[in-house]
Amino acid sequence: MTYTKKILCSLSVLLLLLVLTQILIFPGCRQVDKNTPEDFEISMHYDVGALPPQYHYYYEIKIGPTEQCFFEYQPGYGEPPAPQVWKSSFNVSQEHLDSLYRLLVDYNFFRKTWKEGEIPCGSDSTYFEIKAGSKIFKIPSDSSLKGDDAAKVREIAEFIKELVPQKIWSEMQAMQQDFEHSYDE
Repeated sequence: MTYTKKILCSLSVLLLLLVLTQILIFPGCRQVDKNTPEDFEISMHYDVGALPPQYHYYYEIKIGPTEQCFFEYQPGYGEPPAPQVWKSSFNVSQEHLDSLYRLLVDYNFFRKTWKEGEIPCGSDSTYFEIKAGSKIFKIPSDSSLKGDDAAKVREIAEFIKELVPQKIWSEMQAMQQDFEHSYDE
């Protein structure tokens, strides 16, 4: 075998190994369709963290698969479904659904593994559950993720919160203030 053939053979083997490594080790990095699937939906869960009961609250925002969305708020520490759960609905445009989906694709949210660290005791948390293309993706809490992943979760959370009408936020804040003032220790 000539020297040139040995080099070409070695390069071919190396290329084959790289391709196999990509397929076997990085299966979550496959291309995701940027067109919003018909079953696309995302639930964002927010918990304010470890606070005295009168200051604690939780909310969930459900977006998709249609343009009708839901907001659920619960003061205190009761387990859902608890008394005092407040629910509201609102609509988002297909354009907003498509923008959110493309942002999730760009940020690589359609994967199974995430780099997690220690969860700070008592911190607030935001996490997501996404359904798309008949698959479910659970995104860990921003407070447990490392680096860019945590920042991306917070950015998606802000995008979703901006889809909720200000009237709903104002009503939720008023109810929380009423709950705090009426709380009996």
